[in-house]
Amino acid sequence: MSSYPDMYSGPQQMLQRCVIVQKDEKGYGLTVTGDNPVFIQSVKDHGAAYKAGVQTGDRIIKVSLNPLLTATRWFLY
Repeated sequence: MSSYPDMYSGPQQMLQRCVIVQKDEKGYGLTVTGDNPVFIQSVKDHGAAYKAGVQTGDRIIKVSLNPLLTATRWFLY
């Protein structure tokens, strides 16, 4: 069960945006949950994802131009 049940409660307008998270010396600064869909579970304050504008609850639909809907494994580069 997802940590974000409200995301499934009905039609909602979703904003799609491209965010580039460049790994720093401490990593990406985020954790994810789920596998289809994948959601951002947490974002480390002042980490790489935070600086790129990633927010808790965001849904990841592509990583490095690869759709997550058909991917069985995904990587952050």
